[in-house]
Amino acid sequence: MCLQKASMRATECLMGLLVLTQCAPTPEVVENPDLLAPLDHFLCYQVATTSPSGATPYPQIGLRDQFWRSSGYENIRPATAGERFCNPVRKEREGEDPSEIQDHDHHLLALDLFGTGTKERQVEVVNQFFGREKQILTVTQRDKQYLMVPTEKVGSRPDGEPHRPPQGLDHFRCYPASGKDPNTPVRLTDQWQWRDGEPIPLEVRVGPPALVCNPTDKRHGDRPPTERLRPDDHLVCYDVEGPADQRFTVHNQFYERPRAGNFHAAALEWLCLPSTKREVEDDWRDPPPPEEEDIS
Repeated sequence: MCLQKASMRATECLMGLLVLTQCAPTPEVVENPDLLAPLDHFLCYQVATTSPSGATPYPQIGLRDQFWRSSGYENIRPATAGERFCNPVRKEREGEDPSEIQDHDHHLLALDLFGTGTKERQVEVVNQFFGREKQILTVTQRDKQYLMVPTEKVGSRPDGEPHRPPQGLDHFRCYPASGKDPNTPVRLTDQWQWRDGEPIPLEVRVGPPALVCNPTDKRHGDRPPTERLRPDDHLVCYDVEGPADQRFTVHNQFYERPRAGNFHAAALEWLCLPSTKREVEDDWRDPPPPEEEDIS
């Protein structure tokens, strides 16, 4: 009799727990930018599509970054070729602690946006180059701009686990930039610099700045807009040179399963450093006229 009552009480308790579980509200998940991993360094490659159907005709998109003063979006259609692909990378430089990869799933596919104007502006940036001294860069609307899109790369991470879609990584709009050349040697190890389980770093010399990249809001089609998570985190990309030969497959908002983007990386292009940025000028301005040559 005692055993029967105990069993009945246990069943009642179990039923009560099930009811509470079913009735309890689903906890709201809030992505706190302060809890996200620090922004990685990225090593970017020149790539060409290897898809049988050829280049992808990208749809029109709307962008809104810190240089876009309107409350709306600037509508742009990316080019159907000219992509770049960026892996997170470990950077070593003499006299500094290595910059380790923070998230092996963070990749970026850069789409060519053409140039959108003739004006320029100056910004102040700080990163690990130049001993964290403030550097003034000139940013222009001319020449190629890029939209860097968070992207999943098919394959495995160095720990053997499969890559997952990136979480907590912003889109970036990148503008051509010029400024002081760091002219510094570095050792770089990304996910393609491994042989038989051992890293084989690339030794390259970093050249002048090529791009300043702002985190950006993005929308396309009927999707909800993708808003900036960390508006203070920027990238400054510097020229690097070297050969490459890697074929890879990606998925992102433009290559959703079952579609995939297939590419071949043929050369190094940029090393992108996490940077802070302050605007020196409030708006775009016409560039100064070219200096006249002294023919005397």
